[in-house]
Amino acid sequence: MTIAIRILILSAAVLLTSACGQGDRAITLDQTPEPVRTAILNEAAGDPIERITQGIFAGKECYTVAVARADRRSWYCVDNQGRTCE
Repeated sequence: MTIAIRILILSAAVLLTSACGQGDRAITLDQTPEPVRTAILNEAAGDPIERITQGIFAGKECYTVAVARADRRSWYCVDNQGRTCE
């Protein structure tokens, strides 16, 4: 993969990981509550976790996670109970 494509992918990941909403801040897996940590590890399924941000979505605390898959990058958002943010 060329350097330009990698830069483009990383730029998109930064934008997507801001999806939770207001006041996002980067955190580590160790800084997440247990239900969130379990949900993150289950969803990642062994793939590298690139970034976790904590923020507010629809008035609730949530965590947005970017995971590097073999063929793509995916992201998802979970609340502080480990449920998908909707």
